Amino acid sequence: MGTSLPQGTSTGFALGLACLAIAVFVWSASLAGWLPDPQVVAMVSIFTGGLGLLVTGLVALRENAIPGGAFYVAFSTFWFATGFSSWFMTSGMKDAGADMAWVFAAWTVFLGINTVMTTRMKAPLLTLASALLALQFLLVWVSAAFNTGDIVLKAAGISGMLTSLIAAFLFYQIMWREAA
Repeated sequence: MGTSLPQGTSTGFALGLACLAIAVFVWSASLAGWLPDPQVVAMVSIFTGGLGLLVTGLVALRENAIPGGAFYVAFSTFWFATGFSSWFMTSGMKDAGADMAWVFAAWTVFLGINTVMTTRMKAPLLTLASALLALQFLLVWVSAAFNTGDIVLKAAGISGMLTSLIAAFLFYQIMWREAA
């Protein structure tokens, strides 16, 4: 059976995909305006995105899968920061969009580099998911930095939803392969 999965991934790769799919899905729904409660975003960001990706990254590093481990550990910091900022700090910011715009610019560069790295893994769906995630962060940055309005955030939300669907598909592909 053909697969779109990279070879040589760590045993925690499926957990990372599941955590990424769930965290990105909830955050994307919030960006698009479909999930109005920031507390839900905070909890999922901290525990599923932050803690889940941190554990996945540590497993990958322990198994000497350095690129994946570095990505998951680094990206877990984004989710921890997003969760804590949604929970505690956003209400106190005068202009949360402007304050966060350049944070998203930096994460866009990080995800863009990650997308280039995934092309070497010869896993087209993983590269597509990474590119869509980078696009989502780029759109959030454009919206926050240039105050473009809701349409760009909705597009970012849709890009994130597509990322989540691909990550979920890859997760189930791993689970199906493991169950065989």
